[in-house]
Amino acid sequence: ERIAYEKTKKLIAYIKPIIVLMIDGVEGVTQRDLTILGEMIALGHPLVIALNKADTFDTKAYHDMRRISMALGDYDWITVCTISAKEKT
Repeated sequence: ERIAYEKTKKLIAYIKPIIVLMIDGVEGVTQRDLTILGEMIALGHPLVIALNKADTFDTKAYHDMRRISMALGDYDWITVCTISAKEKT
C-alpha cells in the first residue's frame, strides 16, 4: 500500500490532474482520508471530494458530508458531492 501511495503521489505531482478523492460513505471519513485530503490541498490541484455509496446513506453519512463541507470553509473551491456506482448516479 505504501509503494502504491508513493507512486500515486509522484504521478500527481508530474501530471497535475484534477483530483477526485473518493470516500466510502458507509465507512465515513477516516483519519487516513483526512491525511490524504490535507496532502492533496497542499499540492494546490483542483480537487473534488466524492462520497460513494449514496444509495446506502444514513444520517451518519450526511453528517460526515456536512462535517467535510464545514471543515473546508477556507477551501470553498473544493466541491463535495455524492455518488452511487450501484445506481449509476
